Parts: sequence; C-alpha cells; structure tokens
Amino acid sequence: MVMILSCVPINQKVQAADYSTAGCVDWVKARASQIGVTLPPTGKNEYGLYGASAYWTNLPAQYQRGSEPKANALAIWKFSSNAAYKNYGHVAFVESVNGDTVTLTEGGLPSSYTYAGNTGVRLINISKNKISSSGGCSGFLGYVYLTSADTEPPVISNVQISDVNSEGYTVTCTVSDNVGVTSVKFPSWNIDIHGGGDAEWLEGSRNGNTFSVRVNIANLKSGAVQGYYATHIYAYDGAGNSSWENTNNGIPIFIDRTPPEISNIFVSDVTDTGYTVYCTVTDNTWINRVQFPTWTAYNEQDDIVADWATNSLCSGTADGDTYMYRVNISDHNYELGEYITHIYAYDSAGNFVKGIAPSQIIETGMGNLGDDENPGNPGDDEDPDNSGDPENPGNPEDPENPDNPGDPENPGNPGDGSNTGDSSNPGNTEDSSKPDNTVNGRPEDTEDSGDPEDAEQPAQTTCTITFDGNGGTNLSRRTITVRRNQMMGSMPSIQRKGYLFKGWYTERTGGVKMSYYTRATKSQTLYARWETVTKPKKAVITTLKKRGKGKFLVKYRKISGSDGYEICYSTSKKFKSSVKKSNTYSLSKTVKGLKKKKNYYVRIRAYKTDSTGSKVYGSYSKTKKVKV
Repeated sequence: MVMILSCVPINQKVQAADYSTAGCVDWVKARASQIGVTLPPTGKNEYGLYGASAYWTNLPAQYQRGSEPKANALAIWKFSSNAAYKNYGHVAFVESVNGDTVTLTEGGLPSSYTYAGNTGVRLINISKNKISSSGGCSGFLGYVYLTSADTEPPVISNVQISDVNSEGYTVTCTVSDNVGVTSVKFPSWNIDIHGGGDAEWLEGSRNGNTFSVRVNIANLKSGAVQGYYATHIYAYDGAGNSSWENTNNGIPIFIDRTPPEISNIFVSDVTDTGYTVYCTVTDNTWINRVQFPTWTAYNEQDDIVADWATNSLCSGTADGDTYMYRVNISDHNYELGEYITHIYAYDSAGNFVKGIAPSQIIETGMGNLGDDENPGNPGDDEDPDNSGDPENPGNPEDPENPDNPGDPENPGNPGDGSNTGDSSNPGNTEDSSKPDNTVNGRPEDTEDSGDPEDAEQPAQTTCTITFDGNGGTNLSRRTITVRRNQMMGSMPSIQRKGYLFKGWYTERTGGVKMSYYTRATKSQTLYARWETVTKPKKAVITTLKKRGKGKFLVKYRKISGSDGYEICYSTSKKFKSSVKKSNTYSLSKTVKGLKKKKNYYVRIRAYKTDSTGSKVYGSYSKTKKVKV
C-alpha cells in the first residue's frame, strides 16, 4: 500500500464548481480524483455515508484509519443535532499537516465561501485539538488514510460447472486481486427466453479465494423450464475495478427437465418362485438407472428393499432400451399372495418417471414347505407319512388372511375363493372309501360325461386386452396380455392430430375409463377417447415499450387453457417481409437484437398443443407499434 505524501495545488486541476449544497462529498471526490487517490466505495447514499458511524465502522479492509492527521486523508465527523447536518455528517480533505496545525479543504458551505474559484469551499488552518468542533458536527470520528489509485482489476480463474441437474447447476471460480476482492456476482438467465438484460445477478459465497453460487433456475425470470442457460462472472475490488469471465467456455448449459418414458411393461416367467418384469425405457439424454421396488400385500411394505431408489439390489439389467428385473419370493420372506412391482426410471439430470407392472399372485412356493402349523401340506419332511388334512386337502394358507384355513363350506376346493363348489355335486370331496380315486385332493372323474365343459378343461388364467384407436394413429401396442384379476399396468400411447387423448374406455362413447390400477377380469376391447382441441381466445397486448437500444418489452393477458404464446414482429406493417417469431411460456418477453431507430410492428397469439405435439393457434392480437 503506497501512501501519497505530496499534494497537488488545488487551483491546478480542480475545475471550478458549486459545492455549496451537500457538497462536502462532491468536493473530496473531486480533490481525490485530482491527485490520483482512491476513495472508499460508499455502497449506499453517498451523501450520507462519509459522515455516518456505520461507514466508519465498516470501512473496507484495504483502508486504514486512525486519530492522527496525515496529508491526503479524510477527516470524518458523525451525525449531529444540527439540522443542516443531522442526516449526513461531514467530511473534509486533509491537505497538509505542519506540527499541530492541520490544513483542511472542505465543501458544503454557504455560497459566500469561495476558494480557488469553487463556490462553497474553504481552506482553513486548525489545530489538532480544535478539529473535533469543526464542520458543524458534534462528534469527530477520526481519519481515513487513502491509497494511491489502483487500476488493476481482479483475476478470475479456474471456472468450473458442476452438479448439473433438472433444478440448476453450481458455478465455482477462483478470484484474486492485489488490493482485495469485495464481491463476485453471477448474472444468470435462460437464453431461449431472455437476454442478458433480464439476468438475475446472484451474489456468490466466499471461502478464501474461492467463490461459488448455486444457480436455481426456479429463481430466474424464466422460471424452472427446460432449455439453455448462461452465467457470467463479475468480480469487483476495493478500488472499484472489475473484470468478468464467461462460464463453460461460452457454451450454454443445457438443463434437461424431460423425464424418461416407460413403455411395453409386461411380466413373464411366472413360477412358484417368482416372476420377471420387462419394460422399455427411453430418454432424450441418457438413462442413469431403472429401479424395481417390489413388495407384497401381506404386511404392506415390510419386505421392500431399503433405500430402493438408489439400492442396486432392485436395479434392472439393461439390454439396449429393454430393462428386466427378476422378483424372487426368497427376497420377500417367502410370502405368498399378491406381489406388487413399481418401476422408476431416472435420467442423468435426476428426472424420473413411474410405471406400474401388473401385480402377480404367487399361490405356491417355498414359503409353504415344511409348515409346522399345517403338517398336512405337501412337502412336510418331518412327517412324510402324513397324507394331508382330510378335512382340508391341498388348501394352501391364505397369505392375506392366515387365520382362514380354507372354505369350510367347500373343503375340497383348494384356495379358489371365487368358486364355492358344485352344489349339484356335494360329494366333491375326497372319497374316504376310495382313497386312490383322487387327483390332487379332488375326486377323479371315472366316467366321461361327454360334457364339453368337462372339468379337465383349464380355467382362463389370462385376459387379452385389445386397443382400438377410434380414429387415432401411431398406436404403440394393439394388445396386451394380463393375468386375470391383475392390474393392467402400462397402457399404450396413441396420437391424433387436433385432438387431446383422454384415456382408454370400455365403449366408444360412454363406458368406464380403464387405467394402470384397473384389474382385468375378462378379455375385451378398449377404445381411445378423444377431445377436440379448441382454438384459444384472441390475445390482447397490454404493454409494448422500448427496453433499451435495439430492444422492446411486450406484455399480454393470460389466456386460460393455452400452452404458450407466439410473438410475431416485423418492420413491415402488414408482416410481408422481415417477419420473425418467438415462442414463450411467460406473460412477458424482452425481444433484443433489433435494428436501432426502427419501427417494429408486434402481434401475438396463444396456442394449445394436441396429442401429436402440433400447435393449434388462436387469433392474433391487434397489431401495435414501437420504435427501438
């Protein structure tokens, strides 16, 4: 830090001016500029801070203060009861010190004081002891010693972008300066919607010479929308010098907010030990992981994998876009009954989507082997001669109601709660007089009745669901096969230009809507239900004005049901040439990069998006004009 020890004569360079009104600050600024020294930054109302005690106590670190006068220092007084100074305090410039005599110049005096051609300025010689009563203020704070002018800006280096996800990103950098860094700011904006003039200037946090900021895109003017974002870095030192750097080598940062898509969910390889879930997962970037949390209806989710969202134990195995996961009942306490599997697909930005696989009923398995409470069940190693429970042969324990050993009204029917038995054949139980005349605990049919509905015909265990597009196109799947009484799971996607898809229904008109959670009870056809996309109402521009050179700001009313707005502008009144269009989701937009001093004609219209992603536009607003 170099102190200036010599003075420049006042009348050489200070241009004559009026410093009588609130002029004490203006005077020391002019005097400091003349001799090439740097004043401390005020940070607030500059006409108040030089005399304020807050300014004195919060002086930047690169400046020193003291009680002894020195040449080229500021003499500062605090607030006083004097009506003329109580809101400001006072500051004077120390020209020289000679023994006990201090020579000051000060502004802010009546116009009757004129020194070196400057109105409201005087030069006085005063003793050190009497200086506390000078300036019309009651309390003298002391002196602030000024440094020579610093022209070297801060240096920004080691710029890094990290933790990019759907919510934002983190910017980190190193900033150094010969005097001292006072602040680092990170202006950030969505370049698809706004220009740099609409940036949010985020204040960085400091750790030594490292500065960082978390850019949460929800706090920017664009809001949390997918697109490209930019962040610049501005660093400031105590002398008022500044420098800036771009981030990411000037390449915009893409924020992905589109979740993956799950389709073609189906279950196969169903055995008494488990089943395999398959699905197709796609994404606009890349898939990070696909999780298959699974549990049983028995005791709710006591058997679900801990931390399933990240635990590799329930991660699927990828084969291209196809993911598979094997559910083993051994991982679920060998519980029987209904098994439920959900699917969560995560992309690299943290976006995720949920799918639901058709639930499965596991009716037999290792969970009922060697059941001490049901020794009649097959596979009892401790009593191999036990042929079973003659009053309830072959009826496995109901996992959802373990206290219910079976249907007491129909003891011969193993575990089928939907079939109460053949009332016309009450002998449909084990025939104790013919112990060999049984098949799996049911009487063997010794005579062919000739009935085409003979009991040897297997009952329907699956349902085939056929999908009718009902005018739609690009149907992703025409049929799915679901086990009876299981949830349908993922339904096909479909498109129809000019229409919104409302779901799958049991009838072309009317009927019942079917969804992920609907249980299939029979084979049937489902029909796509459509709703015509109506045009949005006519748009209305509420504000159109110049927003700096080559820019204009346009605002407009919100239109209910719209998905976005198209801004159309041209230098042609009838939009026959030089027509440009811009889409936005917000209710205002600053358009930049325009030709200066030109008239621009502006109109807007709202739009809705149909099931194909095409836009259905409303009428244009009235055309308005603005000169930029």
